[in-house]
Amino acid sequence: MGTSEDTYQPDGIDEALFDVRRPVYNGLLRYSGFDVLNPFVTYIARQVKDKDRNTALDRYRECLLHLAVTPRLYFHPHQDYAPDERLLPDVVARSGFQPFQINTAEADLGCPSESTADVGG
Repeated sequence: MGTSEDTYQPDGIDEALFDVRRPVYNGLLRYSGFDVLNPFVTYIARQVKDKDRNTALDRYRECLLHLAVTPRLYFHPHQDYAPDERLLPDVVARSGFQPFQINTAEADLGCPSESTADVGG
């Protein structure tokens, strides 16, 4: 990202990063049949010191080596929805702008820890 991490917080000027990118994650990638990976994010990349840039590149390299275990963002399956395309009454909302918990440390990193399950789930 070209700006600070604070910019992409829920109260930041550009809003929460997941919310900003949700139309791409859900409307483009998910509907096209892709599994949407937990994103790799680094902030103010053009302004970081060489040491920090190298650390970020090392983290990214590790992520690329472990794509098979990188957490996928959770989206409700079609059968969770009623004909009016709203969640069925007995389904707990846990994706998109619906209330759910996201591990922001791992979302920012874009890499799983050994104990990571699906993000949002």
